[in-house]
Amino acid sequence: MEQKFSVLIYINDKSSFEWLNRALDSVLANTVRPSEIIAVVCGVKSPQIQLILDKAKTNTDLRVLSYPVDYGRAFALQTALSKSSCELVALQDGNSISSSHRFEKQLAYFKGHPDIAVLGTCFQEIDEKSLVPVGDHIVPLAHRKIKKFLKQQCPFQHGTVMFKKQAVLEAGNYQPFPFLLEDYYLWVRVIGKGYKTANLPDILVAMPKDPAMRWVCSAWLFFQANKKLHDVMREYKLISVFSYYGKVMSCFIKYLLIPDWLRKIFHTETWIFN
Repeated sequence: MEQKFSVLIYINDKSSFEWLNRALDSVLANTVRPSEIIAVVCGVKSPQIQLILDKAKTNTDLRVLSYPVDYGRAFALQTALSKSSCELVALQDGNSISSSHRFEKQLAYFKGHPDIAVLGTCFQEIDEKSLVPVGDHIVPLAHRKIKKFLKQQCPFQHGTVMFKKQAVLEAGNYQPFPFLLEDYYLWVRVIGKGYKTANLPDILVAMPKDPAMRWVCSAWLFFQANKKLHDVMREYKLISVFSYYGKVMSCFIKYLLIPDWLRKIFHTETWIFN
């Protein structure tokens, strides 16, 4: 008997109904279907999105939690996780496409590796209009390498992850964090608690390539967010004192000393995987 699992998906007023339709269709087309899908809909008034959700309800156990205001992804996923009934939980982006074997492969890995609490996969970027692949993203696979990579970048792409509910709850669940870094913040705490993680080498999720670089208006606020992440890493002893001050100094130079025009020429924000 296949292990039960939940799928969580956050939908807001910026969600594309075309991509949401693709996302839900990809979940329903999987060789192993979820026991439940929990969609948290925040501040959405589009009738097209409602039609897509109504269609999905006829094909699976879809529960919709609706809120008139968009309280953010951290609130949405925190709420959805508290309502989920399964120990294994998969995340699905509203603008990504899961391969038909994604859940089957992740469930098989969990079965063969009971010590793993968080499992992501490699992923592919595709052209938003033609859906033609434009690039593959290979992430660190083993926990040792993930833990090392964590010091530099978020080691998991949001829409590829399946995790054990208890591990995330014990780490404090999703919590708000500046600049959409809730995932990064969560995985730092989960790994800091001693939980083991992994990524599959398979490319099991596709998503549109973002043509715009993710620059923020306030370099000072972005520096503070990075520093806070490293504060948490230091709190959990994931980095040494020497590394901590080195990372903080590096961020200070990168975001506060180098002019924006120069940084945009020579640097791309590849470390934000959310």
